[in-house]
Amino acid sequence: VEGRLGAAAALDPSNLHLESFVHAAGAAIVASRAFGLDKAQTTAALGLSLLQPGRTSWPAFLSGEGKLLLAAQGAPQGVIAADMAAGGMH
Repeated sequence: VEGRLGAAAALDPSNLHLESFVHAAGAAIVASRAFGLDKAQTTAALGLSLLQPGRTSWPAFLSGEGKLLLAAQGAPQGVIAADMAAGGMH
């Protein structure tokens, strides 16, 4: 899922380095499977994970741990989205 989503959105001049939404989507799918969610709940989790994608400025991304933090913030976001979908949010 992450690869297909990234390929579809690869028009960004930063080569998707600033787009952590792909990690949030992947985490939502994995967490949905781990939680035993059905197709409708998994779809809701995927949509919820994409509501607040992480983003940073280019200078912050290039300095310090910006790249690592941006990539890592998608994982808990996806798990939270799956948890919300399991609770009935869509």
